[in-house]
Amino acid sequence: MKRLLVPITILFLSLGMLAQESTVKGNLRGTVFDSSGAVVTRAKVTLTGPIGNRSTMSDSEGRFVFDLLTPGFYSVKAEQTGFKATEIKQVEFYANRASAIRLTLEPGGSNETVEVTAAAVGVDEAATKLETSLNDTFYSQVPVARNVTGLFYAAAGVNEGGGTGAANPSIAGGSGLENQYIADGVNITDGAFGGIGVFSRSYGALATGINLSFVKEVDVKTGGYEPQYGKTTGGVVQIVTKSGSDQFHGGMSAYFGPQRFEVEHLNPDNFGRLNQQGAAIHQGEWDIAAELGGYVPGLKHRLFFFGSFNPSWNRLYDQLSNLHGASGFPVLGNATIPQISYDYAAKLTFKLSDNHVVESSVFGDPTRETSDSPNGWLNTFSKTTFSKLSNGTRNWVLRYNGTLSPTWLANASFSWGHNYLNETPSSPNVFQVFDNTGSGDGSSNLGTLGTPLTGIYNRQGLGYYENTFGDNHALSFDTQKVVNKLGQHTFGIGYRFEWNDYGGNRQATGGGFNVPNGLADASGLPHGLVDYANTFELDTAASWGFSPGSVGVYNNVPGNGLTEVVLLQNRGFFSTPNFNTYGRYHSAYVGDSWAIGRHIVVNAGYRWEQQMLQGSNYTNALTGQKTQVHYTFTDNWSPRFGLAIDPLGDRKTKIYGNYARTSYAIPLDLAIRSLSNEEDAEFAFFQPPFTDPSGQACTVPGACQLATNADGTITPALDDQHVLTPFLYTSYQSGEAIHKGTKMQYLEEYVGGVQHEFRHGIVTSIRYQQRRLRRIVEDMSGVSPEAALLGVPQQFDIGNPTSSLDHFINPIEQIYPVGGLPPGCPISSATGQPYAGTVFNPYNTSQGLADVCITNPDTAGNVASDGIPDGFVTPVRTYKAVEVEISKGFSKGWQMRTNYRWSTLAGNYEGAFRNDNGQSDPSISSLFDFTPGSLNLLGNQFAVGFLNTDRRHIFNSFLSYTFSSSFLRNLTLGTGVRIESGTPINDLRAHPVYQNGGEIPVGGRGALGRTATLGEGDIHAEYMVKLSEKHSLHFGADLFNVANQKTQLRVDQLHDASLGTPNFDFKHPRGNGNIGVPPAFQRPFNARLNVKWVF
Repeated sequence: MKRLLVPITILFLSLGMLAQESTVKGNLRGTVFDSSGAVVTRAKVTLTGPIGNRSTMSDSEGRFVFDLLTPGFYSVKAEQTGFKATEIKQVEFYANRASAIRLTLEPGGSNETVEVTAAAVGVDEAATKLETSLNDTFYSQVPVARNVTGLFYAAAGVNEGGGTGAANPSIAGGSGLENQYIADGVNITDGAFGGIGVFSRSYGALATGINLSFVKEVDVKTGGYEPQYGKTTGGVVQIVTKSGSDQFHGGMSAYFGPQRFEVEHLNPDNFGRLNQQGAAIHQGEWDIAAELGGYVPGLKHRLFFFGSFNPSWNRLYDQLSNLHGASGFPVLGNATIPQISYDYAAKLTFKLSDNHVVESSVFGDPTRETSDSPNGWLNTFSKTTFSKLSNGTRNWVLRYNGTLSPTWLANASFSWGHNYLNETPSSPNVFQVFDNTGSGDGSSNLGTLGTPLTGIYNRQGLGYYENTFGDNHALSFDTQKVVNKLGQHTFGIGYRFEWNDYGGNRQATGGGFNVPNGLADASGLPHGLVDYANTFELDTAASWGFSPGSVGVYNNVPGNGLTEVVLLQNRGFFSTPNFNTYGRYHSAYVGDSWAIGRHIVVNAGYRWEQQMLQGSNYTNALTGQKTQVHYTFTDNWSPRFGLAIDPLGDRKTKIYGNYARTSYAIPLDLAIRSLSNEEDAEFAFFQPPFTDPSGQACTVPGACQLATNADGTITPALDDQHVLTPFLYTSYQSGEAIHKGTKMQYLEEYVGGVQHEFRHGIVTSIRYQQRRLRRIVEDMSGVSPEAALLGVPQQFDIGNPTSSLDHFINPIEQIYPVGGLPPGCPISSATGQPYAGTVFNPYNTSQGLADVCITNPDTAGNVASDGIPDGFVTPVRTYKAVEVEISKGFSKGWQMRTNYRWSTLAGNYEGAFRNDNGQSDPSISSLFDFTPGSLNLLGNQFAVGFLNTDRRHIFNSFLSYTFSSSFLRNLTLGTGVRIESGTPINDLRAHPVYQNGGEIPVGGRGALGRTATLGEGDIHAEYMVKLSEKHSLHFGADLFNVANQKTQLRVDQLHDASLGTPNFDFKHPRGNGNIGVPPAFQRPFNARLNVKWVF
């Protein structure tokens, strides 16, 4: 054993003892007093817990500390000559925090013992962070979902992230993709987007990376971070799994929540929508769990184990839209999405000695669908749109915790987190085609014949999909040293290195097609390219300005009758389908927690971070050039400072404040889309496939009919004979540049509060938090919308946008009244034409706004400095909150956690996820793709207003009580209440250049008011039957939303379906609750039963 400890110690010394804390342990701090309140020095304090006993002595201030404790229940005993011994039993300690207790010795003989049972841990008088600790004692006695992410919302400062799904909340004003999720020291944050576990570009949150059955504790950090934490401008969620002990323990359980236990969901299609969405009308959930922990025989006090297996079966019962009965094809009716997940976890703890412990954990959640399912679309009549998903995570960590001396601690860990996503289309050879012919003009849901329109629906094919994998490796070292000089200093220093990669392939059903030579020539593309068409649209020819008869193919459109139609390739790509991107991240910190007597603690630290992103190694399809682009964000420093005052020195009251700067590490989606070779082709029109039953030429109106297969699908004819126009837009920029000197996004935060422990362990807190984004990273173009509409090409550059930024040569715009454009506007050498003309009102195309001439056509928009600010605004996101919390850890049969938050979230920049248009492209959203320009075509896009996840009021309350006497003995009742005010409703117009809806807020953010206040009350009940001293049966029930509230959660905020086309469903309910789609209405009453055997 000694031979093993020597190289471990040498290893730490040789690495300079640098580290970033990845610990999943906790600390116990305490003070020994006598009955008069004076401190007792040199008292022997003994701690008895899951893996043995430890002892220490109180110092000259009566203080003692035990470090590196596994979360769980402990007993603490204090002894001193001339006093009765005092023992507190069943004290519950938490991970990653210093729990504080008081031990009072009464005069008497040392052979007498005063016992105190089930003490609640109170105020941590040295901490200046905002953190909520939720352990298995809490979640097993209150009504919560069976997934770990449901616990996050019990913390003040947490609310839903909108389009990021319930699994990825907005924490302290950040978007749902700005959090960090760490389980047992493994970073389980998705490497490409920033969600928990597996996050998909198409479906959002999928696997969570960990299941509730083997969770010991969840810590939600919402602010005041110590210097060991970074990479986030949201929150930090730490999850600790269960451990073995020197006693065998475990159990088996089964949970049942079938669809029969749930009231049917409200369906947005029943509220007058033209463009129906379908709905998930029921959810069914079942799972069984088995766990066992203990020690390895023969090594009872050395080697401990824990293992858990928790398979679960989940089903979504979907109702596909009937397209108002107007499609002409049989509807599919109902469908089921069946999922099975095999969650597992295991942990080994090897106690080398009382001072040195090695621990290893492995956990994962492989999940798959057992049949083809409507994952993407419920507005379809074709099973060719179905697919099958398989996804999950696999995680492993090896950790060392050591006490090198009574005042010197050391930790080290290596971790590996792996995730994957595979999607298998049911019909890989069928192109996706959206049928827009039944969309109407937005004024009615009836066509020209006075009969119902179908609305827009997915006629066939899955379209774009990705199969991906991600790996995140990390190596961490940290150490802490206590020095008693001018008070007590706890110095910490640490280093962490992460290397991660994210790769896969992108595909589109249909398999890609060879671009016809004529189309390539007309579009300025080389021959031989393969176009992977993400999606086609079947549109009315008139809606795109084709003159009658010029396309010559007709279809009998429900509601409108015989209508000339055209096929549009909306978007496709011809770059290499495979991608593999890389990231490297270094961080180091130094910190000191300086206790000055019994009243003052100063926490000070500094953090350094550096991140490198590298795109795929690719060959440009146009030039043949081999390229690999990378960039390193350097010199990112984050100071942290906190002050805590214990005015009475009794560890019951704390007045504190904290300042922190924290930086955000960009996920690898930026490397995939911007540093690699994303070559796109958009907006090419084709003549649809047709039959010619009359034998006449298609120029004869109605002679040629749309050719459909027996199942209603169509097979596009993608050859030069059917090409009507070249691609209107192609993008083949090879690796978008990150501007030299660009630094990481960061925010500044101020926290202040008061915390006091009342009788019976009830702790009350009042705190204030303010966060302001000070710098962001985004891709930008120096072209205004009107310049782009006149033909000025966009060049993109990634940097830190501000009002003073000068990265581009500004287009020089000469503005004239409509019809007043003089001759002689300069000619572009690239096109031979001037960039000049009338710019029309994008929301009233018959109204000209102005005539515009670009007088520098050859340099306009180029990436170069011209000494003039580019015209961007400074990004703003400001979060302010006041929180009040009352909590009590479990003791004397009951526990409570109640909090209320009043907050505002205002700005012009949401963050890594953009709810306006549902864009999950961290740091490369479309927000800064254009400068505001002279004609205000971007409306209020850059105006400061209340952001989409702003909720003024959130109230949470959880309470449980276990009866210890009478006929109710062993019955536990728990309640949960959550009330939250609504979110802003915007009037979102289509983009004047991109033409998609959901981009431009008009009238200011929240111009249409707010959604309704949401409330829910839940009940938990569990009855224990004692079988023996160590064995018991538990029968339980959880009732959710007992009042069966069905509050509307989401509103269709798109004023335009696309540019020039009003959205008939504007202000209607939106969201079908299917995979990746947040629901329009609150989940109704549902129930879950369970039975458990525990030993």
